[in-house]
Amino acid sequence: MPSDNLLRLPGARLRLAALALSFIGSISSSALAQEAPASPAPESKPQDPVLVCLGNHTEGQQSRRDGKLLESRTAFRACSATTCPSEIIRDCFGWLEEVEKQIPSMSVTVTADGVSRNDAQVYVDDVLVLEKLSGRAVDVDPGQHRLRVVLPPFEPFEEQVFFPEGDRFRVVDVKFSSPRPATVAGPTTPSTTPTDIEPYRPVPIASYVFGGIGIAAAISGSAWGISNMALRSDMEDQCSPNCSDKSIDVLKQRALIADISWGVSIVSIATAATIYFLRPEESLEQPVAVDLRLLPAGALGTFSVKTF
Repeated sequence: MPSDNLLRLPGARLRLAALALSFIGSISSSALAQEAPASPAPESKPQDPVLVCLGNHTEGQQSRRDGKLLESRTAFRACSATTCPSEIIRDCFGWLEEVEKQIPSMSVTVTADGVSRNDAQVYVDDVLVLEKLSGRAVDVDPGQHRLRVVLPPFEPFEEQVFFPEGDRFRVVDVKFSSPRPATVAGPTTPSTTPTDIEPYRPVPIASYVFGGIGIAAAISGSAWGISNMALRSDMEDQCSPNCSDKSIDVLKQRALIADISWGVSIVSIATAATIYFLRPEESLEQPVAVDLRLLPAGALGTFSVKTF
């Protein structure tokens, strides 16, 4: 926290004055000790709790400015004790809540050959922080850190990890795998499995169905059209232009049926063609299959051909 903001805090000037007096008193005591003759060292007296609180109050702010949030948290916790003055407790407790939100943390998960393990050791900057994995997060200062995970007999895992302020509960997944045994080069044998399978495009059943409907509808349309033409010719020869309404209705009905049949035929054939041309490719695997089984009373053989 900048010094000008520190002076605005309630009781800040009083605290600074107390620190200044303490500093001046320590200098004066040192000077008098040099001038006075040597005397037996007095017994050490317990330090004033107020001065201890003021020291943690100042040290916590300095550590926070330097990015040492773990040390800052420790100092703020100390000056939040009930033995400190109320003004110092209020400052330290508020700063402690802010620092707790700023401190990054991480949790480590370890798998070895796909199996979850919790017996790994975790080091941060060569300092052992976890003897074994317990699932809890580890707090670290912001910045770059060297993470090292040890799980014998595997090679140690090392990685540089950057933690910004406020990056809470980051999960670092570490995977160990056993080295594969070296294969001995030997004579290669030809593979019995074909490597290049020629793709083919089977004709869907729907294409046959719609094609059949289209052909049937075309035949129906042709038949009704021929019938309509024959009836029209007979009416022109026999009763035109005084044909009855019933005869004219029959002529129109046959023409309508012929038109509908031709419409169904066109749509069905177009659908069948679309399905045929857009059919997907598939790999043709074992188009011909032969199976021979020996039985107590003889042998049983099967032969199948895959067409589509």
